[in-house]
This record gives sequence, C-alpha cells and structure tokens, in this order.
Amino acid sequence: MRPLLVVTLAAVVGCIVDLDPQRDCGDAYVDELAGEECEPSQVESLSGYCPAGEIPGPGACDPTTCRFVPDSCTRCGNGVLDPGEACDPKDMNQPSCLFGGVAQCRSDCTIDQSKCARGCGDGVVDVDLGEECDLGPVNDVTDKAAPVDCRELPGPTAGRPYGSGVSTDCVKCMWDRSNCRYCGNERLEDLDVVADEELHIDFDNKIKALPEVCDGDQADPKALSQYCQDRCDAGGFTVSCAFTCADKCDEFLEPADDPTELACCTPSGSACPNDEKGELYKGRLPCCGMPASDPPVDHCSEDWTGNTLSLRVCP
Repeated sequence: MRPLLVVTLAAVVGCIVDLDPQRDCGDAYVDELAGEECEPSQVESLSGYCPAGEIPGPGACDPTTCRFVPDSCTRCGNGVLDPGEACDPKDMNQPSCLFGGVAQCRSDCTIDQSKCARGCGDGVVDVDLGEECDLGPVNDVTDKAAPVDCRELPGPTAGRPYGSGVSTDCVKCMWDRSNCRYCGNERLEDLDVVADEELHIDFDNKIKALPEVCDGDQADPKALSQYCQDRCDAGGFTVSCAFTCADKCDEFLEPADDPTELACCTPSGSACPNDEKGELYKGRLPCCGMPASDPPVDHCSEDWTGNTLSLRVCP
C-alpha cells in the first residue's frame, strides 16, 4: 500500500493553483486573473472602453500595469472631422496643398505641410520669400491679427523708421502700414523733408506722410519761431522757446515741466542779437545756450561768403 500513497500525494501537489497570480504585462496575453485589462501590443484589447464616437489614443494601455487609461480616449482618428481638428487620419478627405505638393494628416489631427509648395496664403510665414505675415486662407475679409507695433516694421525710406501706430491687417502677406506714423521716431519729418524725399507711409507710395512741426525735442525752426513770437514778444525776429511736442507731432504745447519757463532766445544760425561788445540790440534776445555775463560777452561767430563777411550769427 505504501507506493499507492506516494502516487496520490504527488497528484495532489501537481493540482495546486496559484490563487494570487502575478502580472506579466507585455507578454501579449491579457491575464484578467492578474488584473490586466489590456496589452499594449494587442490593439483589439482596447476596444469597448471609450464612449461612442471616441477611440483609444496613444498610450491607452499602461505599459507597466496593463490597465486601460480612460483619459486616453480621443475623437482624433475616429474618421470624422470634429471641432478643433484640422484633419483626421482616418477621414477619406485628406488635406491638400494650396500651391501643389503633398500634405499629410498627423496622428494628432494637425496638418503636415512640410512637403507642400510655399506661397502667400499657406499659413506659414516664409521670410525668405519676403513675407511678414501669413494668416492662411482668409474666408472673412474682417479677419484680424494680433496688433503689431509699427516701430517693429521697416519703413519704405531708409533712415526713416516709424515712430508710432499699430497694424492688425495682413495684406498680401505684408503688414498694412496705413495706421503707421513717423511721429515719435525722434527725427523731424518737416514740410521740406516730406516734399524733398517724397516721403510716403507705405511701400506702394499711395499714402503720403504728413509734415511734422516737431518730434520729441526737435522742431521746425520757422514753425517754432511763429509759435514763440507772442510768447516771447520777439518783434518779428527769429526766436526759440520752450515747448512740448503734441502726440501727433503737429503742434506745439506749453512746456510740461514748467509752463511759466519760456526760455526765449535767438536760435543758432540766426542773425546776431548783439554788437561786437556783447551789448544786446533793442528788442533782441540773447543767443540760445549762451550764459549771461557781466561785463557782456560777444558769443556770435562770423559767417563769410568767400572773402566777404555776410553776417554775424549765433553759434
């Protein structure tokens, strides 16, 4: 009887079942007893977890635990062009190139245009083609871009940068300059400059620049003299005085710091207001920037034409 007992014990031992099986995630077998819900390599194991109209996205099956990740459900790849998608990889209507070439729909439902021919209107700013902006196909003529500071844009005339204004219109892949101004660039675009340089705002020379009387601390001497005449009681002589330039560079305003400080004087290059001993002529104002002294000093310089003294002027 002893041999029979040995055989019976061996049979019992061979039938022992592991009641706490360990997961072996990644073995291509969904071991439900071990708590696995899916296998990363088995696409069919992911079905049935996502709501209607959604599909499992990348990383839907956790490669460590082999459990389904609910947040991975997505509409991208369901074969339908859903809101927010530029395309869908499973949609039969694949994206096309505006100027020829081959466009592809990426796995994240965005369009890869790297193999498309380039051109204005393709939504890509091609700097090497001279583009400044590209909003893509514009279906609404009122489409606007984020405001662009005109000071960041080149102007049509070298050495004449814009000083103010913004642009929100992208026209033929160039920022519209119609709201740009030279005012604020600390360069005086007065009437003579506008006329002599035929200064325009745009590259098509359709919008002519408005002449300035001042810009920052610079001023048109003739315009400033007219403004200062009554304030300085200049009697018709060329004169300068303190001012604040208006925001549009089209007029002079009272000085912002001290409106009572007139700072009236005879500007550089104007006829000398004093004799050779430094004594001021009646009704005249001293040269600008020249300190008063006792006894008076003649600061004027001589302006010669050839061998002839034509005029004594303020330095």
